[in-house]
Amino acid sequence: MSLSATSPAPFSASPAPDEPRRGSASMSRFDERFPWISWALWPLAILTALHKIWASYESGTTDDFTTVWEALNRFWSGVPVYSEDYTTTDPHYLYLPGGTMLLSPLSALGSFEAARALYVFGNAIAIVIALGLLSHIIYTARGWSETWLGSLSGALWPLSIIAVFNTEAVKNNLLFANINGVLLLLATLFLYFLLRDGVSSQVISGLALGLAITIKPQFIVLLFLPFFRRQWLSLAAALLLPIVCNVVGWVLMAEPQGFVDHLVPYLGEVRDFANSSIVGVGVYFGASAATIWLWRILAAVLVLIGAFTLLPWRRSTRHEDRVMWAFTTSSLLLIGVFLVSSLGQMYYSLLIVPLLFTAFLRRSTVHNPVAWLGVYLCLAIDSWYSDRWFWAGRIFETLRGTVGWMLLLVSISITALIWLLNRSTPPTLSGRHRKPADENKNPSLER
Repeated sequence: MSLSATSPAPFSASPAPDEPRRGSASMSRFDERFPWISWALWPLAILTALHKIWASYESGTTDDFTTVWEALNRFWSGVPVYSEDYTTTDPHYLYLPGGTMLLSPLSALGSFEAARALYVFGNAIAIVIALGLLSHIIYTARGWSETWLGSLSGALWPLSIIAVFNTEAVKNNLLFANINGVLLLLATLFLYFLLRDGVSSQVISGLALGLAITIKPQFIVLLFLPFFRRQWLSLAAALLLPIVCNVVGWVLMAEPQGFVDHLVPYLGEVRDFANSSIVGVGVYFGASAATIWLWRILAAVLVLIGAFTLLPWRRSTRHEDRVMWAFTTSSLLLIGVFLVSSLGQMYYSLLIVPLLFTAFLRRSTVHNPVAWLGVYLCLAIDSWYSDRWFWAGRIFETLRGTVGWMLLLVSISITALIWLLNRSTPPTLSGRHRKPADENKNPSLER
């Protein structure tokens, strides 16, 4: 569903139309023509979110929070945190000393049930807030609304809550009591302030990214964005905060050397279960090392192609183009980490939700069926396990996250490459602009 009637064709090489004049017909939204839609969507959104929170109290196959709770209690009690038996297949505590320090106030509640409830509810609320912020960014980028009230009263926020809370990612993040909801909010805050001007915005964007890196170091790849936007304050804050947090956590922790002696070697191992990374599924299916490396290199090449061919849009004079660049590039880099690293769990797909919001922009790398096939595979709540077709269902479920991420890499990278080869780069803040080849041939198309 799109809020706009205008959208480039799939894998379109032609440029997106310029920003329309405010009040023009092309800027109209269906929720302006039918204002009751927003009111109709909100009860559905609220009940959908509440149901996922309610269902999180069912006993799942995995419980990530128990290991967190026990580790935080060990931290406060002066007992070595990294003292688990990492040879078992049970969930393990994987946070760095800095992440341990940030999460440690949870143990002050004294009650496992209260802490878990707060953890689950807090992550659910974080997802809702992140979706509201993403909706506001899209509304302002499209010129649909300049105010928070105008954007948050539209249909996109409740519609996104319904859609995102009906994904495998949200279901399992809440069921397993994982922290990815908070990480999505931190990533969204990083993107929001990255796209704003001013010293304070740079610092806040860096602090948000720094917190995310402290909790989940994989977010370090997002330093690519402030680096190429030359936002040095943001870059410095994002680097310094994890360093400070980890130093403090190391000092406060009993026997912190256990992190190096026990956890770091475990993180370098490849587990052959609940692992959608290329090496994870490769080991599961018994693929050769050469085959695994071939696919990992291919994924890395696709990430590099997409990341660097999208760079011209980072300094576009059109805010909408800059939003597209930030949302797409951040998701592209994270998908690359999920695929190329030693561990990529399918519910990590929650962190690429900003990419889906670019569907509402006039130019997007997801305006094609390949991208949405990938979205279905890595985010759909459907289960393909079957008693009748046991092995077919098992193979499909094992592979679908990996294949979905690869399809998204292909969609982003090939679309961006087509834009570049068609010479449809945008006008930039430096004044440089390459018109598309079609515009050079036909003066009547010039705007």
